[in-house]
Amino acid sequence: MTIAIISDCRGTANIDREAVADSLTVDETVVTGSIADHQEEIVDRIEAAGTDRVVFVAGTGPAVAELQAGLREAGYLTDRVSPFIGAAQDDATATAIVAGSANAALGGMAAQRDFPADPEPSPEHVLVVGDPLAARDLAGTTDVTLLTNGTDLHDTSLPEAVMIRSGAAVTLERNNGGYEVTVERRVTDDCTECGRCLRRYPEATTSVPVQVTGEAVQPAVCPANAIRPADDPAVETVQATQVVWPEYSGPLLEDRWVHGIRTGVTGAVRRAARMRARPEVTVDHGTCAVGTAGNEGCSLCESACPNDAISISLTHGGGVSVEPDRCVACGTCVSVCPTASIEPTRVYDAETTATVVDAAMEPMAEATGGSRFPWGADSTPFGVAFVSEEIAPAFRATLSSRAVPAILPIEVPNVLSVPDVATIYTIARGADGVILASDPDRATEPVEDAAREANQALSDLGLGERVRVTDTTDPDALAAAMDGVLGEFIDVVSTAGIETDTRHALGLGASVSLAAGPGTSSESVAVPGSGSVTVDEAGCTLCSTCHDVCPTEALEQTDDTLYFDPGACVGCGHCETACPEDVMTVSGTVAIGDGTIPDRRPIVEKEMVECKVCGEPFASKDGLDTMREQLDESALETLDLEICPSCRTDRTAQMEYMSSE
Repeated sequence: MTIAIISDCRGTANIDREAVADSLTVDETVVTGSIADHQEEIVDRIEAAGTDRVVFVAGTGPAVAELQAGLREAGYLTDRVSPFIGAAQDDATATAIVAGSANAALGGMAAQRDFPADPEPSPEHVLVVGDPLAARDLAGTTDVTLLTNGTDLHDTSLPEAVMIRSGAAVTLERNNGGYEVTVERRVTDDCTECGRCLRRYPEATTSVPVQVTGEAVQPAVCPANAIRPADDPAVETVQATQVVWPEYSGPLLEDRWVHGIRTGVTGAVRRAARMRARPEVTVDHGTCAVGTAGNEGCSLCESACPNDAISISLTHGGGVSVEPDRCVACGTCVSVCPTASIEPTRVYDAETTATVVDAAMEPMAEATGGSRFPWGADSTPFGVAFVSEEIAPAFRATLSSRAVPAILPIEVPNVLSVPDVATIYTIARGADGVILASDPDRATEPVEDAAREANQALSDLGLGERVRVTDTTDPDALAAAMDGVLGEFIDVVSTAGIETDTRHALGLGASVSLAAGPGTSSESVAVPGSGSVTVDEAGCTLCSTCHDVCPTEALEQTDDTLYFDPGACVGCGHCETACPEDVMTVSGTVAIGDGTIPDRRPIVEKEMVECKVCGEPFASKDGLDTMREQLDESALETLDLEICPSCRTDRTAQMEYMSSE
C-alpha cells in the first residue's frame, strides 16, 4: 500500500497540489500547504493507512527530513520529489512534471521493494599505503594495516588496532578475490633499533619505524647486519581485500576496492565493502544467446561491461561468467542483454524501466494527445531525463533554478542500467527528446553507446537524433545539455500491446509503433536487440545446424523447409558462425517500414530424399549431392548415402553380428 504526502510549500511552488494528488497512482493522499505545520497529523495518517511506501512531494525542510528518517528506521520505503522541478514552466506544465516524477518515484519504490536485501559486509582487511591519517580514521571500522612507504611516524599518534609495517610499496596486483602488494624493505626484522644508522644518516632514514629511505646508507653501518643494499632489498608481499594508496596511479585504480584518495576514505571503504556483500548477478543459461561449441553468438554483456567483470566461454555448452570481485552491480549487462537472461540485483530491468516510464508519462501525455499536457495546457514539446540517483540533487537544483525546457526527471539507481530501447519507448510514449544523465564518477562509454544505438534507430525512422548524454553535476552544464534536446513535435502513436519483458521485445515493439505513426519513413530500422537473417538458398543443405543453435527459435526447420521469424530474432549471429556451408548472414536491421513486424516465413525449401529402407525423408537432395562431391568412391559405397542414419546404424550392427557368427 502506498501513500503520498503533497505540499506546495505554502504556495511557493507553482503547482496545483490537488491536481498532483489526482494524478498519482497511490492508495491514499494527504494534501497540505505545509508539512511542518501538520507533522503529527501526517504521522497519524501514515500509521493508520497501514502502508509500507511513502512518497513526499515537498521541499527539503527539517520536518520532511525528520519524517523520512523516522520512516526508514521503521522499515518504510520512502522517497521525495521536489515541487520546484517545474519552476521554469507555466503552472499546468509544472504540475504535470511534478506529478509524473512522483509517479516514477512510486514505480521505483515498487521495484525496490523486491530488491534482495543487502547482507552485512564481511570483515575487510584494508592496507593503507603511506597515509597514517587514513589508517587512523579507518581503525574503528575495519582491520587496518599501515604500510609506512617511507613515512616517519615519530610525531603521529595511531590506535593500537593499526598494524604497522615498514617498507616501500612497489606493485599492486589482484589475487584470489583481493589484492597483493609487493613491498621492498632495506631494513630487515634483524634491526635492534640501536640508532646507529639514524645518527650517521639522519637525512636518509626514519626513526619510527626504522627505515632507510636514501641510497647513500651503507649496510656496513648496522652492527646487526639488518640493512640490505639498495640494489638488493628484501622483497615480500602483503595481502588485503581493499587498498588505500593515495599516490597510486596504476592500472587497477578504477577497481572499486582500490582507493587513490586522501579524503572520504572511510565512506569509500564502507561502500566498497557493502558492494562486495551484495548478491551476485546471475545468468539464465537456458535463454542466453551466447555462442557454443566454438561458434560465436551474442557477446553484448562482455563487450559492454565497464569493469571487465564478464567473460564468455565458447567451449562445450558455452556460457557467461561474472567475476564477483570485479562486478559492481552497475546494471550495464542487464541493459544490453536482448533476452533478459541476466538477473539484476539492485537496478531496473527493461520491463521495470518501461513500467516506470508508463507511470511517469500518464500525467504528461493524454491517451490520444501525444505531448499535450493535462489541465488545459497547450500542446508543448517536453523531454524525459533518466537521472542516476547520485546526481539527482544537482539535476533537481538545475530544473528549479535555470531557464530550461520542460523536462520530466525519472530518477533511477543507475543510468548505466537504462537500456537503449527504453529511450525509444519513451519517445513512442510521447516524449520529444530524452536525456541520459549519468554519474560522472562512473563509466560513461556504455551510456554513450546506448544513446548512439537509440539515435541510429530513431534516425532510421526519420525522427532524427533525440537522445543526449550528460555526465556532470554543474548546473550550467546540465542546463546546456537540456537546451536543444527537444526535437520537432512527434504525433501520438499507439503503444498498446507492446511487450516489455526483454530488451528485444521492448525495442522492436516501440520501433514498430513509431514506424506505424505519421512522419516516419524507413524500409529497415537498426532496432537494438533485434536482427534479420538471410540465406543463400542454393548453398543451404538443410543440415539443421541453425535450427539447433538458435536460442530464441527464430529459425525453425521442418522436414523440407527452414522458417524464419523476424519477431523472435535478437541478431546474436550464432547461426551465421555455426553454419557449416557459410550461407547465412545476420544483419542488425529489421524491415518494419510499414509499421508491422514481418510474419514468420519460409526462407529455404528443398527437395528431400527418402530412405530406401524405411521410406522416411531424412536429408535434402542438395545436401547429399554436396556430400557426394566431398567423398571418394569407396566411402560412398561404404556409407550408401540414400539410407538414413538410423537405418545405417541398424544395418552396420546387423553386419557386425553376422560376421561374428
